[in-house]
This record gives sequence, structure tokens and C-alpha cells, in this order.
Amino acid sequence: MKPNVLIIAGHDPSGGAGIHADIEAVQANGGFASTLITGLTIQNSQNVRGFEMVSVDLLRRQAECLLEDLQYSAVKIGMTGSPEVIRFVAELLDQLPGVPVVLDPVLAAEAGGSLGSLMRFPVFRG
Repeated sequence: MKPNVLIIAGHDPSGGAGIHADIEAVQANGGFASTLITGLTIQNSQNVRGFEMVSVDLLRRQAECLLEDLQYSAVKIGMTGSPEVIRFVAELLDQLPGVPVVLDPVLAAEAGGSLGSLMRFPVFRG
């Protein structure tokens, strides 16, 4: 039986990053990926032009449905997009005690552009 990995990340319509890349990585390693898409980027392979959040209510309802059906071997977290989504993810992880988590926060797109400036929280530079 394939291990189930829950991926929480944003969608890159050019297919080069985000949820697409995470699904491919999980499948290449013999796993099954289910997803919670936190937001949709407006981008191509050259530049990020915008970002739209998915509501936390929708994410919560999707997560409840998935947790009723599947057990997870791991969770992979990418772009969250807002403090509200981060709080939601923390609550969700409380429901998955002992499940390993990979945290890969995204604040800049490889295609160019800062996602941090498009999201709803300050970007801290150190």
C-alpha cells in the first residue's frame, strides 16, 4: 500500500513549482498525494503577477473530508499565504500527532517576484 502524503501548498499554473512539483515528488518516491491548495498564483515561467487566497473555511471543510477517509504518513507544507492559514495548518497538525512534517515555506518564486509582498503578512528580512 502506498503511503499517503498530505500536501498543503499553492498552485503554480505554469506547473514548475508548488502543488505540481510536490505531487510529482511524492509520486516519484512511491507515495500517494492528496492536496489542500492554499492559493492560486497568477504567473508564468518568467514572473509572478498576483496571488489569490483560498478561504480557510474551504480548506477546513476539505481537510475534514480527507481526514474522514485517509490516514497520512507525512505532511508537506509549502506556501501558506496568511496568518489565518498558518493557524488552520497548526490546528490540522494537532489532529495528526506523530505524523512527520516537512515545512518548506515559500516567499519568493523561482520564476521571479516576491510572493511575500503579495501575501497578507509582513515579510521579515534578516
